[in-house]
Amino acid sequence: MSTRTDSLTRRLSQVERAVAEHAEQERLTACNCRIPPRGITVLYKQDLAGIEKELSQTCPVHGFRRLGQILLVHSDYPYKYGRADELLDQYNARLKAWEAENDEF
Repeated sequence: MSTRTDSLTRRLSQVERAVAEHAEQERLTACNCRIPPRGITVLYKQDLAGIEKELSQTCPVHGFRRLGQILLVHSDYPYKYGRADELLDQYNARLKAWEAENDEF
């Protein structure tokens, strides 16, 4: 009788693990962070509204949305777009704070 109980316990444990793994995979599918292989974000310095929108989005899984490598495309007149640099500095500060609090990545 003991081996039968042990067998049932082991199989139940396997099913519980499989269900937990499936739930974690479903949760992670909602992640909108840009980590490898989708790890590049292209921002056009002239499009301040687009930059603000991209940098202010949150990830439904992690809270903070990581944008991976940021490629900032400059125009011929960078002096007009100092606000873009401010926004990126703010994002980088939030990223460092988030990374300090989270060991996940």
